[in-house]
Amino acid sequence: MRKSWMVLVICCILPIITGCTEYDQMTVQSEVIQVHADSPAMLIANGNRFTEVRESAGSEFTIGEKVGEVQEKVASDVVPSSDYSSNALEVGTEIYSILEDPDIFLAKVSGSSYMIYISE
Repeated sequence: MRKSWMVLVICCILPIITGCTEYDQMTVQSEVIQVHADSPAMLIANGNRFTEVRESAGSEFTIGEKVGEVQEKVASDVVPSSDYSSNALEVGTEIYSILEDPDIFLAKVSGSSYMIYISE
């Protein structure tokens, strides 16, 4: 009986503790990337929703093939819904896969600068 109460208390307190943090953390290639909870930049690609994490020079990943380009840009306060649409990236922005993780795409924002997008 005591064990059941302990599990119940932990199940009730854990969501409260984790819900009060300002940053989410994900592990990618043995490093911690901090994702700000207020960053709503999204990309829909291959039927999946990707969220922007941060900018990268691209050298930390092995860039794979080009998977497409942004076809539609919606308002920044709108959640994109159609394939290859974004609420942050400009139309024509090239999207690349990486060899290390199929759940990460890179959006080429300038000559050697990429924005990292992680699948939700």
